[in-house]
Amino acid sequence: MKRDLNEVRQLLDKSKSDQKLLHDNIIDLQCRSMRDNLLFFGINKTRLENGSTENTLDIIKSFIRETMHIESDVCILDAHRFGTSRNGRPRPIVARFKNLTDRENVKKSSRVLKGSDFFVSEQFPKEVNDTRKLLAPYRREAVLAGKRAVMNRDKLYIEGVLFRQPPSSRDSSNTVNTTHGTGASTSRADE
Repeated sequence: MKRDLNEVRQLLDKSKSDQKLLHDNIIDLQCRSMRDNLLFFGINKTRLENGSTENTLDIIKSFIRETMHIESDVCILDAHRFGTSRNGRPRPIVARFKNLTDRENVKKSSRVLKGSDFFVSEQFPKEVNDTRKLLAPYRREAVLAGKRAVMNRDKLYIEGVLFRQPPSSRDSSNTVNTTHGTGASTSRADE
């Protein structure tokens, strides 16, 4: 009987381990599928004179050219709004770029938006965004202390070393795992 119980425990442990591995793989695949995307916040919805709705692809191209002052032709495959409007703010726009070089140029150029109502960020799955929100205060603290702090997906590196959140500051219901998962950095106008 004791032997059967041990076998069941081992099977349960293996099942939990396999489930965690599959979950991590799904998050990684989601991050890879969002790799070519950027999120644009603060762009108001426009109504055309004929009453039809906006063409978000044209709006993003115009925003990149006129507001972000990028003269080169940036190839965007698709753009659309998503989510719900909160507190009267416009819904964000997600844009999928044809190549990573264009996406990186737009992301780096988002620094010109500092101090405005607009900002640009990379797109991540909810789990990664939740982890990044928990790590943001540690990143901010490191930057204020004059240290180089970089987020890569859901990991924080301070002075090139992987940051591990102290156990005393972890929320028991939402523990941050900085050793597994996915990540990248945000170019936010207010940072």
